Amino acid sequence: MDPNQQVNTTSLYEVLEISKTSSPEEIKKAYRKLALKYHPDKNPNAGEQFKAINHAYEILGDPKKRSIYDRFGEVGLQLSGTVPDQLLDPNFGKVLGKFFQLCTLITILLIIFLSFLSVRVDDKVGWNFSIVFIPIWILDFILLFVIIWGSRIGDDKPSDEEEHEGHEDETTPEQKEEIKKAKAKAKMLLVGFLSVYLILFIIFQVLIVLKTDKLSKFSAGIVFIPWFILEAIHSIYNTINFVSGYLLIKNQQTNPDPSLPEVPQGYFPYFALFLDVYWFFAIRITQAILIVLRIDNSITCSWGVVFIPLYLVGLKYIISILFAWKNFRSLPTEQMESAKSVLIVVIIAFAITSLLAYSFIGMLAAKLDHRWIAMAVVFIPIFIVLSFFLLCCGCCMPCLLFGLTNMDEEGLEATANTERIPVSRQITANGE
Repeated sequence: MDPNQQVNTTSLYEVLEISKTSSPEEIKKAYRKLALKYHPDKNPNAGEQFKAINHAYEILGDPKKRSIYDRFGEVGLQLSGTVPDQLLDPNFGKVLGKFFQLCTLITILLIIFLSFLSVRVDDKVGWNFSIVFIPIWILDFILLFVIIWGSRIGDDKPSDEEEHEGHEDETTPEQKEEIKKAKAKAKMLLVGFLSVYLILFIIFQVLIVLKTDKLSKFSAGIVFIPWFILEAIHSIYNTINFVSGYLLIKNQQTNPDPSLPEVPQGYFPYFALFLDVYWFFAIRITQAILIVLRIDNSITCSWGVVFIPLYLVGLKYIISILFAWKNFRSLPTEQMESAKSVLIVVIIAFAITSLLAYSFIGMLAAKLDHRWIAMAVVFIPIFIVLSFFLLCCGCCMPCLLFGLTNMDEEGLEATANTERIPVSRQITANGE
């Protein structure tokens, strides 16, 4: 076969005697008609053709498989298990491209905001903080749009689960409707939570602006009320996780399941679960309370002392890494080498993150203690992270996605141009 020949993406349509522009209903109607005509009970000599009809409908009746077939032919379907399915999705590149654009825009707005904040805090400009926060207001609007847009995704989109005639389908229409309602309920619940989070975050920003522009006499405790409400919501989520874990541990201790990890007897597993669920929540609450007390001058210690809870976060991860290293030493040699390689990568990432984070915290504490240091210098670690993120989202990742998608398409098309339809799927003139 000529390698320059076009990929065959019409043979399955020809099997069902329809065009490529046929709607799902037309495909289903054509399948039912041909399946009835060539069913072995009515046409014993058309067994191969009946198989070909079922095969064609199995692909064309599934929107995802149909889109891959229309683009790459049957070879694309055969290779869909060996390459990421997203690379075969025609809409994947567009969706991911828009995601990178959104991340790029958000990163630019954050850089602009930090630049405005730097010059304002250092009194290089006399703007009100309501002007300084303009990039954040824009970001809020973008996030609100994303939430609204996300809540509408799939509302007008037909379900991918088509009913296939002649295929086993244990899901009844009533069950499908229940599943659909459950998904819609979960989706609305997620949208509701995100909306509440965003609204509380916006209120928090407004209160900060009113406080810093001296337009109100609110105490820091009042300004932080939206933050504490957010933490209360998080505590509900943490409690649900703790109760679920508690019941699982209790059941595993009383009625062990061999398929699950063994749980030691006693109270230690419950204590470990409690720490795992609530430790970061406790850190955040403690840190917020200390910041409120320091802003209102209820305590007068150095800001370096106020930020002690943040130092404990790094200490916790250091202890976790040490325990992981100790546990890896008991593994077999081959597994130990592989685990150590992963752990080394984690240690390097943690070291870089800690260097940037604690450099920022240290300089911020010095700035708040009225030591002379430019705010732009304080923000250098954050500018480094945002610049790296901007480079990735605005350049590297889009180029990588473009290259992978094109390379994948060229490879699939080259393979498809040299593939022949298997004999078992070919239909002869006499239907055999």
